[in-house]
Amino acid sequence: MGVAKIQVGTIEGLYQDPIVHIDVGAVEIIYSETAAWDASIVCTSSISATLSYQVSVPVLAMPPLLGVEEIFEWNTDITRSKDGSEQRMSVRQVPRFGLKYRCYLQDEQTQGYYESRLFGDQADRWAVPIWSEYTEYAATISAGSTTISLDTTEAGYQDLGYALIWQSPTEYELLSVTSVDAAQLNLSISVQSTWTGSKVILPVRICFIKPSETQLESLADGNGYLSATFVATDNDFISGYSAPTTYNGLPVLTTATLEDGKQDFAIRGDVEVNDHGLGLYDIRSDSEFNIHTQSHMFRNIGKDNCWEFKQFLHSLYGRLGTVWIPTFKEDLVQIGTIGSSSTQFSVEPIGWEYYAQLNDMRAHLAFVFPDGSFLFREILGIDAAVDSAGANETDITIDSALGQTVRPGDCEICFLDKCRLTEDVVTLLYDEPFRHYCKTSFTRVVE
Repeated sequence: MGVAKIQVGTIEGLYQDPIVHIDVGAVEIIYSETAAWDASIVCTSSISATLSYQVSVPVLAMPPLLGVEEIFEWNTDITRSKDGSEQRMSVRQVPRFGLKYRCYLQDEQTQGYYESRLFGDQADRWAVPIWSEYTEYAATISAGSTTISLDTTEAGYQDLGYALIWQSPTEYELLSVTSVDAAQLNLSISVQSTWTGSKVILPVRICFIKPSETQLESLADGNGYLSATFVATDNDFISGYSAPTTYNGLPVLTTATLEDGKQDFAIRGDVEVNDHGLGLYDIRSDSEFNIHTQSHMFRNIGKDNCWEFKQFLHSLYGRLGTVWIPTFKEDLVQIGTIGSSSTQFSVEPIGWEYYAQLNDMRAHLAFVFPDGSFLFREILGIDAAVDSAGANETDITIDSALGQTVRPGDCEICFLDKCRLTEDVVTLLYDEPFRHYCKTSFTRVVE
């Protein structure tokens, strides 16, 4: 039900007949973190009473324009060792959740309404619908109903949380949810109105408004906009992620990054610069590996895919968790046929055997086939060799045979890197309903 604090004035006993009658002085609401709450008051003298109170929470009933941003923010402590290994600790396992909305205000009266609400309630909690998770609903919802039947599996409904029936910016009803089943919302307070025709039902979060990111725009033609960032107070963990493809117990990203013509890679030497400003200076490193980061763009289309991606993000716990990412580049060019039972094959020599050699940062391969299938293997050796004609080549030894014959050109052989998120803040940008982009970055880690 939430938590509320009240201040009670004087309590005075009047008479007993045989029921005790009392007079309660002023009752002042100091704080309430829920829209509706019930309280049971029990005294040490066995006098009991029931108190019900309804508090008004501002509802952002104006739907946002395209360009909605959903922001997930974790907090991870990382200590990196000389050998590149990391000790990572998740300080905030349930991420903070934020929403950046821009809403169209069609006339000056609507602008005035939101200006007055912000004047009185900007520092209070707001009920903010999550428009990326709405469900279209055609069936009638009758007044007095305490349940609503709908598929809740791809939306962030919460036990003891809230939902919204919405038909227009002026026709809506905030619902108090007791519990959430896969096919039903159970309500603590019955539906107040009868709702017919087309409408949507969507989850609601209780949020604060970031004062520094709130703006009202009033145009000369009478139109206007409200831009605001909301930060939820009822943060929740989205569980249930099951990776379609795994390797050594970790998820594998099987879709290449969607970049605008390029992918950004950064290689930063983990070095110290000794420079006293007098001329010569020195650079030294106590690390065995450079720090490699790479950009990655995700695109998810459809309510089910958008929800599954949120589950995936939560399963990483920010920078704590790791995934496998193929480079999807032709890192190794195959020479000759790889037999189905062979654990060694040859590739064109470009320097891996001399400069990178076999190391803990890159010790796995992905064989990527045109039909979308994959084979993953661990590298046991990278050695310089000479073929029967005296030409240089590189011999790759893997931990187990591929189990099928692979000829040159049958697949792409690329490195498979273990990575974690580079930053603890991840933003989803919705350019259409149920379609979002997520541009983020991953950092390679050792075994």
